[in-house]
Amino acid sequence: MTPDEVRAALEGHLASAVSTVPVAWPGIPFTPPENAAWMRPAFRPGQAFEGEIGRVGLSRRTGVFIVQVFSPKGLGSGAVLALAGQIEAAFRRQNVGGVECGEPYAGDVVEDAANGPWLQCNVTVPWWAWIGE
Repeated sequence: MTPDEVRAALEGHLASAVSTVPVAWPGIPFTPPENAAWMRPAFRPGQAFEGEIGRVGLSRRTGVFIVQVFSPKGLGSGAVLALAGQIEAAFRRQNVGGVECGEPYAGDVVEDAANGPWLQCNVTVPWWAWIGE
């Protein structure tokens, strides 16, 4: 798999798993809804290392897929944590189009002053894939 194929698999899985929530996709203009939750994914590939011996072979690449989850402040932290939990469940130990996902985890709920009146919780999905197939 190429890094772009890994990204596409993870983003596609997110879109189908939580299809009712608006997504701010990278590089596409987006206006957050006024009184509803939304999310913003970030693909972060990590280091690749040799998975097989020899000049020609597969490499294993690791990384994280971070989904920033936003919910209006007036709804309390329950709404943002519920959506974060849905995302965790959707990726937990799944094989997503050849990408192996580990154990996702949600971070602290914080106020996001830079993006307006939102509570934010980041969900981190560790992943690995064979590169060079």
